Amino acid sequence: KAMARKKADRYPNVAAFKTDLQAYLEGRTLGAARYSPLQRLTKWVARNRKVCTAVAAVTIIASALFAAGSWRIHHEEEATFAAALLEARDHRTQAGDIAPLRAQRPVVDPATGVERTDTPEERSQRKRAIQAHVSAARALDRALQIRPGHTEASRLRLEVGRAIGEMALQGRDYLLARQAFLQLEGHGVTEEAIRKLVKEVETAEQTIQTVRRERLLTIL
Repeated sequence: KAMARKKADRYPNVAAFKTDLQAYLEGRTLGAARYSPLQRLTKWVARNRKVCTAVAAVTIIASALFAAGSWRIHHEEEATFAAALLEARDHRTQAGDIAPLRAQRPVVDPATGVERTDTPEERSQRKRAIQAHVSAARALDRALQIRPGHTEASRLRLEVGRAIGEMALQGRDYLLARQAFLQLEGHGVTEEAIRKLVKEVETAEQTIQTVRRERLLTIL
């Protein structure tokens, strides 16, 4: 611009020329030139190298800390999930063979015609098995809070829930049986299937009430 042919294209005075010269030496933009946003940014970075270096360092450190924190949280969650799953399996193992406790039996003993009841040994075994499975269900619920929809955890939760409901039903704990079946809704069981299970509980409860009422009338 200082050597432009036309006077109108030159610097208006020495001060303007000096200002641009000083700006050039300091790496700033020149009044006589046109810059793109990227070129302006490049010059600003060059003039403020220390500031940019400090900002970059802080950003890198912050990113590293965030990544480390995220990894630690993920690692802790995975460890908690695995521990909950293992705890659930241990509780199920402690319950032993529960097939006899789940097997459907008539409310009335066909041989005697009176209400069927568990022996003291069966009652104790049923109580321990139900408690173990309730503990397993709680552990699985914790696991599913960490990893919702996990295939293995969901499958185990479904099996445990059905087992609780069936053992409670055969043990005449109709409230627990109903609750256990209703909680299966979030574990892959359809509403129709749950209604059938609850209906089975209600039918058994009504049957036992009828048997007891008839027996009471007979005594009176």
